[in-house]
Amino acid sequence: TAALWSLINFQQFIGYFVYINIPYPAHLEAFLEKFLSANLEFLPNPLETFTNKISEKWDSVVNEKEEQQRYQLPHKFAKLETPTLFVINAGSTFVTCLGLMILPYLFYLIRKIPKDKDIKLLKSIHSNLRWNIPIRVFLESGTPLTFAILIQTRKISYANVPYIISTITSSLAFVYMCLMLNYLSKTVADLKYENLKDPDVENS
Repeated sequence: TAALWSLINFQQFIGYFVYINIPYPAHLEAFLEKFLSANLEFLPNPLETFTNKISEKWDSVVNEKEEQQRYQLPHKFAKLETPTLFVINAGSTFVTCLGLMILPYLFYLIRKIPKDKDIKLLKSIHSNLRWNIPIRVFLESGTPLTFAILIQTRKISYANVPYIISTITSSLAFVYMCLMLNYLSKTVADLKYENLKDPDVENS
């Protein structure tokens, strides 16, 4: 798992080059195109699926040519055909982050049941869901999520269903980012230095 996580880190780092609007040498362009073709976005994207279903029902689609004329993105984005809708760029990431915010409360309710209160597996999962997993996912997904929010912010529109959903979800994602940054800063600020030597704190 450590090697896999390192690979994901590297793939994300390479992915950031897409958002830097400068020309690259030919060999770097070739490397990025080959590496970025290996997409690790294996998670389902319920936001995009929901948007597509609503769009089909209301016959509301995005006219790409018209939108490109109204809102010009940098050449780098046009060349790589980067989509502008938040639900496409970061739908699966945002849903995962929201799910990891809700799961700790679900496990808290499960552990309120007397017979499940002291089960070690439940305690371990609950502890990880409160600390390790949501914070790690936030730190890993924070940069691409921010990029997706900024791209959508350039094209705020309520012209049709896809843009309405993307504008609203990108606003919610911005609120999520603020809440997590505030939570992390408070956690670090309230943690005493001597407590860092505590084995339980170190594991958390």
